[in-house]
Amino acid sequence: MKKIVTLILTGAALLFSGVDASAQMSLEQTPNNIRPLDLEMKPGEQLLNPQIESGTYTTDAIIAAERRRVRKERNTFEVKFDLKANQIFFDNWAKGGDNNFNGSGVLFLRHRYNRERLTYSTTFDARYGMNVIDSTVFKTEDKFTFNFTTDWKIRENWSFSGIVNLQSQFAKGYKSRTDQQWVSSFMSPGTLDLSVGITYNPQYWKITLAPVTGSMYFVLNDSLSRKGVGKVDVGKHFKPMVGPSLRVDFQKKFAKDFIEYRTQFYTFYNFTLSPMARWENWLDFYITKWMKTSFYWYLIYDRHETKLPKLAEGNYLQMNYSLGLAFTFNYKNK
Repeated sequence: MKKIVTLILTGAALLFSGVDASAQMSLEQTPNNIRPLDLEMKPGEQLLNPQIESGTYTTDAIIAAERRRVRKERNTFEVKFDLKANQIFFDNWAKGGDNNFNGSGVLFLRHRYNRERLTYSTTFDARYGMNVIDSTVFKTEDKFTFNFTTDWKIRENWSFSGIVNLQSQFAKGYKSRTDQQWVSSFMSPGTLDLSVGITYNPQYWKITLAPVTGSMYFVLNDSLSRKGVGKVDVGKHFKPMVGPSLRVDFQKKFAKDFIEYRTQFYTFYNFTLSPMARWENWLDFYITKWMKTSFYWYLIYDRHETKLPKLAEGNYLQMNYSLGLAFTFNYKNK
């Protein structure tokens, strides 16, 4: 009797064991269902959701969601667009006047990536304005800046930095509405600055001192090159210079985000020539989410600029400012 019972129990155990093994085999072969955790994580990196680490298995949906969470945490995108316009029209107006239209647009794009000690930031800042008076069209603003910065953190608020900065304009520029002397075009003139240094980055501030900076001036257009536009020698297209530089950035919102101020100061010294400096300021007063009063002020001091209108008076300071009411669009992913 004992032998019969033993045989029955042994057979039952083998039967259930076979069913369990079969179930496991079919589960592993089911596509897009449950499989081992695989987020392609690098050594030392941790998941943002600790609940995922507690299990050995997870689903494709959870993996995809966690990847999206990690990308959003590391990447910041920001877009700003302003549009200003004004029109004046006269018809049989005894006091006189010229029909005119003026408008300008401002575009600011920024992408920032942060992972552990590495951070890099790419910005594109552009301004373009035009004026039309009795069918005569001329531009009033034309400038773009492309800036790429990479930082390697060495301690709290301190990092090693590398900066690439390119500045120029989009279209042809003339001396004035009445003087059609051609004075600029794309990358004529243009400036490219390459610098390596150390950055101090407390809240709202970013100060970079670069002992080694290569500053290159371009006039790519042959006609403007023959006129000696910018600091490039007559008939030349390129002029390199090397020396230290200092860059200071500040950005902060005040009064419950009603006021926003952003500024950037840059100076470069070539050892043999007098230093040059650029200082840009942006001040915005938000009336509503979609409307603001905007003030822009740009100063340049360069004793080696040879085409200044007031050079004979010894005035080397260049100034450009604008004030107006703008419709604005802002987007930031977090």
